[in-house]
Amino acid sequence: MALLASMPDVVLEVDGMMCMKNCGSTVEGALRRVPGVVEARVVYELKLACIWGTTDAAALMDAVDMMGFDARAVSAAALQIQPSVTLTVPEMMCMKNCGTTITNALMRVDKVIEVQIDLGPKRVDVFGAVYPEECIDALDMVGFDAVVGAAAAPAAGTANPVRRPSEEDLSLELEQLTGGDPARETVTIEVSGMSCAACSGKVERALSALPSVEKATVSLALNRAVCVVEEGVSRDSAVLDTVEAVKDLGYGAEIVVAGANSDFSDKVSKEEIAQWRTQLAVAMACLLPLMGIHMGFFHPSSLDRPLHIFNLTFQKHMVVLFLLATPVQFGVGWRYYRNAYAMLRSGGGMGMDLLVVVGTTAIYLYSTCMLLYAGCTKDEVPPHHVFFEASAMLITFITLGKFLEAMARGHTTNAITSLLKLQPQTAWRLPNEDSDDPEEVPIADLKSGDLLRVEPGARIPCDGEVKDGESYVDESAITGEPMPQRKKPGDTVYGCTVNQHGTLRVVASEVGSKSLMSQIVRLVSEAQMSKAPVQAFADRAAGVFVPVVLTIALITFLTWLILAYTGAIPAEWMADDHDDPFLFALLFGISVVVIACPCTLGLATPTAVMVGTGVSARNGVLIKGGDALERMSALGAIVLDKTGTLTTGKPVVSEFHSTPELLHPEGSPHLHPNAVLAARHELLKAAAAVEWPSEHPIAHAIRAGALAQQLDITGAADGAVLVPGSFRAEVGMGVVGVRTWDGAALCAGKEELMERSGLMVPEAVKAKADNLRTRGMTAVLVGQEMVGVLGVLGISDTVKDDAPRTIAALQRAGVAVYMCTGDNGSVARDVAERLGIDVANVHADCLPGDKQATIRELQDKHGIVAMVGDGINDAPSLAQADIGIAIGAGTAVAVDAADVILIRSRLTDIVMALHLSRTVFKRIQLNFVLAVFYNFIGVPIACGVFFPWTHMRLPAAFAGLSMSMSSVAVVCSSLLLHLYRPPLVHVDGSIEVGAASRYLLCAGDIDRPDAGIVGLLTKADGPGPKGLGAVLFDKMRNGGALSEGYEKLPVAEDSANDDFDEELGVELVP
Repeated sequence: MALLASMPDVVLEVDGMMCMKNCGSTVEGALRRVPGVVEARVVYELKLACIWGTTDAAALMDAVDMMGFDARAVSAAALQIQPSVTLTVPEMMCMKNCGTTITNALMRVDKVIEVQIDLGPKRVDVFGAVYPEECIDALDMVGFDAVVGAAAAPAAGTANPVRRPSEEDLSLELEQLTGGDPARETVTIEVSGMSCAACSGKVERALSALPSVEKATVSLALNRAVCVVEEGVSRDSAVLDTVEAVKDLGYGAEIVVAGANSDFSDKVSKEEIAQWRTQLAVAMACLLPLMGIHMGFFHPSSLDRPLHIFNLTFQKHMVVLFLLATPVQFGVGWRYYRNAYAMLRSGGGMGMDLLVVVGTTAIYLYSTCMLLYAGCTKDEVPPHHVFFEASAMLITFITLGKFLEAMARGHTTNAITSLLKLQPQTAWRLPNEDSDDPEEVPIADLKSGDLLRVEPGARIPCDGEVKDGESYVDESAITGEPMPQRKKPGDTVYGCTVNQHGTLRVVASEVGSKSLMSQIVRLVSEAQMSKAPVQAFADRAAGVFVPVVLTIALITFLTWLILAYTGAIPAEWMADDHDDPFLFALLFGISVVVIACPCTLGLATPTAVMVGTGVSARNGVLIKGGDALERMSALGAIVLDKTGTLTTGKPVVSEFHSTPELLHPEGSPHLHPNAVLAARHELLKAAAAVEWPSEHPIAHAIRAGALAQQLDITGAADGAVLVPGSFRAEVGMGVVGVRTWDGAALCAGKEELMERSGLMVPEAVKAKADNLRTRGMTAVLVGQEMVGVLGVLGISDTVKDDAPRTIAALQRAGVAVYMCTGDNGSVARDVAERLGIDVANVHADCLPGDKQATIRELQDKHGIVAMVGDGINDAPSLAQADIGIAIGAGTAVAVDAADVILIRSRLTDIVMALHLSRTVFKRIQLNFVLAVFYNFIGVPIACGVFFPWTHMRLPAAFAGLSMSMSSVAVVCSSLLLHLYRPPLVHVDGSIEVGAASRYLLCAGDIDRPDAGIVGLLTKADGPGPKGLGAVLFDKMRNGGALSEGYEKLPVAEDSANDDFDEELGVELVP
């Protein structure tokens, strides 16, 4: 977890600082005065200075040196620290008021560096040298109950394709313990009953003394112990020893299973809903009879008798109203009183709780005073002067709103909880390769290298490689792909995916929190915790909201009071209030107080970000937070790497031209069509034969091209291709060899190799070779001794199928598209022309540093710039760009530097990410409009602006109901993002939202020329979470009917190149 919201450009380690007030402030001031520095911040506890801007480290170090301190540049990884304490605060309702109060309270605790809040699972991360008890006491002082524990998803370890995390519970201690060796066995134990540092020290000493444990560390903050197993000792033995040792000390101990806390967030949400439900039930139990008596629906004659108490005479039904309203006011309403008091006491500002308290207390106290006044004077209380039902209704309606809001917000984290619940809890492990008798073991006991058996219909327990068996696996939980993927020995499988048909034996590679699913969950959790920059506007607005509302309420009360007492308004306006000017004015003021709602501003952004990042993950795109979403929505230009991003990165034979067809023009009577085909086949056979032993990528491409044409390369009975010892590679020119079955001396390479081999190269062949090179291909001439040059092959990197439509769609969306590559200019320009990229936007022959410089130039020109890449050389430019987009199948380094990860490595997902980010940002803007519009309309109505014409005043109870419903409306507005469906990207770049997903079904591999088209499959509402999953696939492959909602349409045989959402080359078994 990053200590700071956005990573600084330069981090300095500063020696010599003795305090923050003087030394730290001096360093900050010196750094901020350096030209090019946007912001500087000193983290005194870490002795670090963080600088944002364009100034280089040398100038910054000189500025610090001038102040008398020593400084040196360090990696930004120094800021990647774990929280010292993680708390869950169930009563935290909003970021503005509750969040500010909690942050202020914790920041006053000595040695706290930073506080980060995740409103969804009610999580608070505290950074610094502090104990949990200090944080809990600080929150208790401001009226919040807190428990140690996190509702976050389990952190992940290192595994491609998702970036290495900065923590995994005790990751810093764990890395120190293991020396950074991920292969070391560890045991993690949940220890209960520790209450202080002495407890954790005692447990740590006991564990370290065990023969089976090499090192141990215990965290009081997390109530966990991590032990490194001694080499040569089995993990099972260490588990038994460590658990027994902890229990012998009198503490509880449980082995931590990867993902064991997966239901914690759901549990916290359910507890919160249960609390509000209970409060609502109590309020309703009092309110219903209270309203029955007040409205006359339930009014027995006994209630009309006077009640004498201490020489005071009361109307009995008024006392009953008082007794029913009091539990609601101070029982159900106690939470609002406590929170309001805590905020005022801590200096955390004024929030919704204070408005509720002021409004309901005013009504309740006024009614109570009128009741006591009547009891003392023995006068009858006018019914319209007692409003116990109003205060009870107000608190009940607000509690109803909070209950509905809690239920709605519980759905915002569905993306994480639904993913976590896919993790199986046990696996079937085989003791050895020869055994067929597996044992069922907990997921926690799995380790890399275990051999597992996965039956049909079971979820694969961890990432691994198929050792035996073939099957189809539903990977929709990971990639969102609708069709099952065929798996055979050597293929990679992922945890949480479903084996559908055959039995598989899988060798575990990444287990527990290192699995791809665990890392996806962690990334989504961190993304949902981040704050979008636009939320700063909401924080500033909400900061002055409550004082302004109270001021308006006071002005409203005084204005109507003065108008009423001076006779400036007609007396009949006060008829409903028995001509009481004070009551008349008071009710206007109370309506203003209770109708205003600051929570809508605080909920507008985080709820949309939480739902949006969850939706993107469900569709195969990981967006790391609200800031990335906001920047993506304002994208001005995008820079794409060529190799591996726009192209497949695998060379293929794009063209092959035989010498006879080059020497004779098309239609020449000297060349029969069959002769052309024979010459081409002979060219490919000779090229594949001489390249057969080579491991060069071009050799792979030539052999694959010949095999695709189903040509017999060997020609010999024993299968040998070249005479042993005849193959020789001529460095920089090509290869030579002697074919086995006919003794032909063959060569393949450049013109120089042909001439060295005594073969004359015809001018037509030279011209074609030059033409191929001009178009960005590699020209390979093929010759045979005593025959001559057979022809020339054009080898090129193929453009990805979805690249042209992606480029067109981005350009249609107003995004300038650039290509930046290390390849030469001719190759880059050829690819750009095929993709529709303006040649002027091509930057070739670029080193990693050149790519960074190019992005900086484009940022000055276009503003927000994204970079798409997949390799280690792309990592610096991904970090330089405003938005780094990594191809999921690329390197872990590139993924680590990215803000957006394309899990499926599908370029059209860039269009989806752009479309979704703009959709989410529009939803945030809509939420702000709803919040502002509600308050701009509601407050004037409550003030009585329209009263002179309508003679109708907004009742306080309904004002409170409106306030509660406004928060529910904003949350529900964000929840509507769950209905989002990725757009279809057509060949011309146009996108179609909400259209039917269309799939071209082929018998066999779609890439093979003999693939037979079966038909077109459509589904009107898109693939959905399961899409074309197991049931549909089973029916198709067995010749059965399609699932409900799908339609199979006939298509023409030449439709393979038509515009389809996806081409599914599945093998349909009769």
